[in-house]
Amino acid sequence: MSRTKGATDYDAMVGEKIRAFRNAAGMSQTALGKQVGITFQQIQKYERGGNRVPASRLYQIAEALKVPVATLMPESRNNSKNSHPSLAIMQDRVGAEVAQLWGKLEPHHRKAIRDLVSVLAA
Repeated sequence: MSRTKGATDYDAMVGEKIRAFRNAAGMSQTALGKQVGITFQQIQKYERGGNRVPASRLYQIAEALKVPVATLMPESRNNSKNSHPSLAIMQDRVGAEVAQLWGKLEPHHRKAIRDLVSVLAA
């Protein structure tokens, strides 16, 4: 079994997702690092794709961000890395702000917003 020593494109995709979900949570690199027991510099290296994220650390990061671990994993080679709707909205500043406020909305307001977005997208 061959192994590569450096970070790969997949590591960079994981880092992009960590950054997107961290920003959506309104969390700084320092705050995330403190929650998982590492420095903000290490979070920065993960997000830039410079370092690989060990599986155990990825689990801790997912827990801190309150997302499933699979959400932070790269899409398959057959899909665009931005094809997942939850990632696309997080990469847009306005979308990330909406996602951050989403939990404060009443269920009937969430449905109204969904219906409005559906009409606007059509």
